[in-house]
Amino acid sequence: MNVLEKRQNRSEEILQGKFIRKVLEETSRDIQKAQNQRMSSFRSEFWNNRQYKVSDGQLVHMHDKRQRFVDMRTRADNKGNKNKKKSYVVHNRIIWGQYNNLTRDLAYGYTDAVKDELRKLEE
Repeated sequence: MNVLEKRQNRSEEILQGKFIRKVLEETSRDIQKAQNQRMSSFRSEFWNNRQYKVSDGQLVHMHDKRQRFVDMRTRADNKGNKNKKKSYVVHNRIIWGQYNNLTRDLAYGYTDAVKDELRKLEE
């Protein structure tokens, strides 16, 4: 492989990385927006402790473990008894719904038009 081919391959890898980062950042904003809309009536500071971080081609969603269980209709207490609770669709449905969109965007969204747009941003 000559030097020009190596440069072209490296340029393509950089564009792919920028595309992946862009899609992950958009997805993290969409998740945060959807959760904030559903959690607008929540008043405790406990619910505000969520972070989204995009780095090295990964989207990391950090939150308190207890926030995952708000979606469930029944929850177990310390003694193992199950209690019926009101479920709030603020975690699992939003995360997995966005996950499907993310998968589709990463699989089919990297088109020639997107490559041209990213190249224009470089200039």
